[in-house]
Amino acid sequence: MEQQNSIFCRIEDFVQSNFSILTHIDLQLKDCDIDRYQLALITSSLKQCEKVESLIINLENKGISDTNIKELFNYLPHFENLTKISLNFNQNQIESFGVQILTQFLQKCQNITELSIFLKENKVRYTGAQILCKAINFMHQIKHLKIELIANDIQDIGALSLGLALENIGNNLIVLEIGIGNNKISDQGASSIAKRLSKFCQLQTLLLDMSDNNITEEGAIEIGTALCPLKNLTSLIINFNINQISDRGASSIGQALFNFTQLTYLQLKMCQNQINDKGAVVIGQGLSNCKNISSLKLFFAINQIGNEGAKAIGKGISNNKNLTSLQFYFFDNQINDLGAAYIAEGLSNCKNLTSLKISLSDNQIYDDGAISVGNVIGNLKCLKNLVFNLGQNLIKDNGAKDLLNGLSNCFNLKDLKFSFIFNKNTDEFYLNATKCFCDLTNLNTLELYLCDGDKYLKSKYLLNCKNIKILSIDVSPCNSKKEQINHINQALKIKRLTKLKVEI
Repeated sequence: MEQQNSIFCRIEDFVQSNFSILTHIDLQLKDCDIDRYQLALITSSLKQCEKVESLIINLENKGISDTNIKELFNYLPHFENLTKISLNFNQNQIESFGVQILTQFLQKCQNITELSIFLKENKVRYTGAQILCKAINFMHQIKHLKIELIANDIQDIGALSLGLALENIGNNLIVLEIGIGNNKISDQGASSIAKRLSKFCQLQTLLLDMSDNNITEEGAIEIGTALCPLKNLTSLIINFNINQISDRGASSIGQALFNFTQLTYLQLKMCQNQINDKGAVVIGQGLSNCKNISSLKLFFAINQIGNEGAKAIGKGISNNKNLTSLQFYFFDNQINDLGAAYIAEGLSNCKNLTSLKISLSDNQIYDDGAISVGNVIGNLKCLKNLVFNLGQNLIKDNGAKDLLNGLSNCFNLKDLKFSFIFNKNTDEFYLNATKCFCDLTNLNTLELYLCDGDKYLKSKYLLNCKNIKILSIDVSPCNSKKEQINHINQALKIKRLTKLKVEI
């Protein structure tokens, strides 16, 4: 009989369990004190779990060293029935020797079909990446593979090893997740990964995180080309944040989207690159062909996207009428009132949205753009969760008033995160805004970004508000400690709150 409770958050509970019936072991030990004695207890207990089929170990951020890895894995037996392994050692002190011990253990497990290894922010370097990839080479039955090596200085050599490992394993992968951000990887490393991706035609889920590297449009073009044959994808996450990708690279990713008619979940992160309207237009055109997406996350902040790009993206969104969740982060671009109107037009077709997170801060939006966005938000009657950021624009009272009128029609809203900092805000704005918040009778949680001089917390409406029980204030935009303290003191005067959160 299979033991029902196989999740252990305390080592004592695991040690006292009935090893003879354990088939699924989940050790969530990130909150435990770990020393050599505790590791020895874990190892001796695992040795007795002869029937184990799936093994999960979470020791994130526990100061685990190579010596600890040896103590934990070096003497474990060959588990004949083990098919699923998930090892979370993020944020530890593991180097290449520790990876070698892990690899030796993995090589004992010949029947692995699902493997997840999380080694973010260790000291693996490219030598450790090469060793790990040798173990993957022999996993011909594997269907689910997740590898996270973010911030390990694996460089192009490590990415090349990973590419070779992908070439040697079978073509049966259904889930592939690769996290190699912040590793000094260039186009050469990206190309090595790309050359092997296209063979996995059965893939349904793909995550590729290559953020914070040195990838230019050439690397992005190769990745985009490699994605095209993967027509069975239902979930796709691409993270190219903080690289040097321009329009041609973005266009290649956009062209790949034309092939993904089965996608239901899409996340594209391309913040802080060199993308203009040309690249954004192709991304938008690709989105137009993905008509079954229910959850869409677009992160294109800190680029040079203007109205034409906004128009194409807006049109792409409008064709996804099944959307229930949308995140749209285009702050610090070159979008003005016309671009905001295009985005609003795209949103107008998304009648089923229950969650919307939109940031158009630090653009060139005046009253007309705010009015366009406000009119559309007022028609999204299903919204329950809204993150709304139009700060650092050029919006005055007229635009703000119409925007708040629209927001006041979101009767089902339960959670609201609102930022309007560094606009032309007047006393009338603060009264209208807080009255709007308090009139939303289902609104339970409110989060406000506050800068110097903001007067939300002085409003009579907010002081006497009955519906808002949880208030969060982020005072980090304030220029002085004095202003931060003033906001906190004002928040403390709101007596009906059940919880107050402060971010400094």
